[in-house]
Amino acid sequence: MANTDSKFLRSGTIIGRVGLWVALIAFIIFNAVFVRLNPSRFTEFLLQPLLKPFSIAAHVDTAKKLWDAGFHQTATRELVIAKDLLTTNGSVLGATTEPTALLATWEQVPVKLKDAYTYWLEVTKEKPDYRDGFLMAGSYAYELGDVTQAVSLFRKAYAIDPNYKTTLDMLTKVE
Repeated sequence: MANTDSKFLRSGTIIGRVGLWVALIAFIIFNAVFVRLNPSRFTEFLLQPLLKPFSIAAHVDTAKKLWDAGFHQTATRELVIAKDLLTTNGSVLGATTEPTALLATWEQVPVKLKDAYTYWLEVTKEKPDYRDGFLMAGSYAYELGDVTQAVSLFRKAYAIDPNYKTTLDMLTKVE
């Protein structure tokens, strides 16, 4: 009797192991099919630099799309890769200085945002009843990542004109 019990336990363990492997393989296949049928909006341009790691154009295109989607740090890193490829590969057929030019432009964005923010803060000091000045300053504060300052400026704009729909929309978005 003990002999039959041990055979049963061994066969149960084998069946259990096979069942787990089958379930794991089914899960992997299901995920692969799901991703293929329902790709995310980023899948097609995020895969390009992986499929063509030495293509400057693939890295630049991906960087532009990431920048447009709001992923500025990731886009900048992608351009640095393209720039490194440009310098290490020397003169590659079709290579341009586009990564270097885009990097220079993108590095200026925070400086320009800060300058615009400072300008609109000065406008609000000179004209404390100018609703749009507070909205502009708040927008730039938000883009610079200072959410508390943006909320404060949007609330000042709201205090000036509580019926202006844009102010309400902006407050709703940032709070």
